[in-house]
Amino acid sequence: MTFRFLYPLIPLLGLPGLAALLFFTLKRKSQVVYRYALAGAMIRSKLSSSKFRKHCLVAARAMTIAILIFMSGRPQWVEHRSIVDVEGIDIVLTIDISGSMNAFDDLKDRRPRIDVAKREAINFIERRNNDPISIVVFGADSITQCPLTLDKRVLKDVVGNLEIGTVDPRGTVLATSLITSVNRLRNSRAKSKVIVLLTDGRPFGEDENLQGQAIDLAKRFGIKVYTIGVGNKDGGYMHNMFGQVEALGQEVGIDATLLKSIAEKTGGQFFEARNPKELGEIYRTIDNLEKTDYQTDFFSKSYEALKKVLLIASMIFAAEMVMRFFVWRWVL
Repeated sequence: MTFRFLYPLIPLLGLPGLAALLFFTLKRKSQVVYRYALAGAMIRSKLSSSKFRKHCLVAARAMTIAILIFMSGRPQWVEHRSIVDVEGIDIVLTIDISGSMNAFDDLKDRRPRIDVAKREAINFIERRNNDPISIVVFGADSITQCPLTLDKRVLKDVVGNLEIGTVDPRGTVLATSLITSVNRLRNSRAKSKVIVLLTDGRPFGEDENLQGQAIDLAKRFGIKVYTIGVGNKDGGYMHNMFGQVEALGQEVGIDATLLKSIAEKTGGQFFEARNPKELGEIYRTIDNLEKTDYQTDFFSKSYEALKKVLLIASMIFAAEMVMRFFVWRWVL
């Protein structure tokens, strides 16, 4: 255990000022007036000398003020510094919010893919206590919804409020979203940097020409990419405008070859989630795969010394008030 002041300058500057005030107060003369019956007993005792009375009251007041100055510096007892092992990496969760994420893959669990992805992403965030996490979303465009942060409450709020339409839902810019995610990590000094990219679609248009560039950027900055392809082998289902369930067909789905290539070339892994249960298992697998130990200085606990000191100050002040108003009446 060690002792410290959280604000050491306050007692350092305040106590010399109190000493000067005490010196000039003791130099000043003042008149004593006796009140109440208890004063008679004091007069008959040796405690009735003017010098003693003055020093007694001044000392009590000075001690009270000194303790208050002492307390204002926030005195604390702190356990000795120790070295602890901490797990932590920088992670970007890249989530597809294109229109096809409204589909569902299990007739027994008709939650849209986007809802399942949000739920499992939040579960993943809750398990990563020491990891800064960023959120990137994409459809026909790609944007950062949240930069790297350790604030899990903010991250869960951001993911929980994701909805289709935040970006243009008419497409899937897979490579562009990967580049956006790399930009979130390019200046990171973490030992391990990871992107978890989830999609249920295929790249389209000019985005197909950026695939090589996106992979090269991830490799250059030492970023590992885990890719998750969402959707069952039949393409999934969607409710039509009349509320009826329609099969989407196999022509709608992921580009498994591309997703596998991205993962393998960056040192990650490719996963396929054909239903909500499998997606949850995949996030847990990635959580177990990505653990990095490092050491950091850590104070296990600090104990405020205010309560006991405040009690002492209160007792001294109460004693002074009794003497001042029930025994002596003396104006400083």
